[in-house]
Amino acid sequence: MKSDEKQLIESSKNGSLSAFEELMKPFQGRIYNFLKKMCNQGETAEDMMQETFVSVWKSIGTYREEAKFSTWLFQIASNHCLMQKRKDSRRPQVSLDATIHPDFSADPSVVYDKNDLKQKLDAALAKMPESYRVVYVLKDIEGFRSQEIADMLGLSLPNVKARVLRARQKLQAILQGA
Repeated sequence: MKSDEKQLIESSKNGSLSAFEELMKPFQGRIYNFLKKMCNQGETAEDMMQETFVSVWKSIGTYREEAKFSTWLFQIASNHCLMQKRKDSRRPQVSLDATIHPDFSADPSVVYDKNDLKQKLDAALAKMPESYRVVYVLKDIEGFRSQEIADMLGLSLPNVKARVLRARQKLQAILQGA
């Protein structure tokens, strides 16, 4: 753990809101992207990111440095996502955040191809079972090590490795139209 991160954690534990805000800055984009991929809705991801940060603020005093701070943070975010999914499964929702904002400064065909690929990947991820999607996003998109994912999700290391492999196979099959 970096020394400034450690100092920010200690200051946050002592009630410094400014230290906490500084601590969360580097994680905002990653947490938002993780939640958006897990929940497939931008507005929900923003709400859950806020809920995650509130939960972290309330429980930062319980953080022990046994795991990396980012691992602990993503575990909380993952739990919020799973709780939201359980709530949402009881009622249908329509996403109003499906708009793509093109980059007009780039070559239109490149922008179209990137957006098309992103849409296909997001659609394929949405079709995957939750247990595979979460490990895939944490491993291949967020870049966590398998042991960190195991700690986050309370799974064994072999289980995480097996799920990552199955998730990659499932994603490939979905993208190939199988």
